[in-house]
Amino acid sequence: EFAHGPELQRWERMGAVELRVVFSREEGAEEATAVTAAAAGCRHVDELILRDSDELAELFRQGAHVYVCGSAAKLGKSVSDAVVAVYREKRGCSTEEATAWLDSIKGERYVTDVFK
Repeated sequence: EFAHGPELQRWERMGAVELRVVFSREEGAEEATAVTAAAAGCRHVDELILRDSDELAELFRQGAHVYVCGSAAKLGKSVSDAVVAVYREKRGCSTEEATAWLDSIKGERYVTDVFK
């Protein structure tokens, strides 16, 4: 299900946001393809984060806000781990330092909306 899809798409057309939509289940794949070609080839958010790590790192450097929504069982930890891996790689720091950075921006610049 693409929650708030039409509204988010309208915001993207206005230039207010850039969407990267992925669906792990087949029934969402067509909807995701219709929404954005930017996520092509990825079926999971963590895959997309790792694939686009250079762009994500630059966006965070510029102060971007990132919002992630999906299943708590499948999304929360894998996405956080991917963001930590990107930060660690780009900054050349330890996992502990990258985790501390992510913890420092959670709820403000990095927000997850996960459901059971």
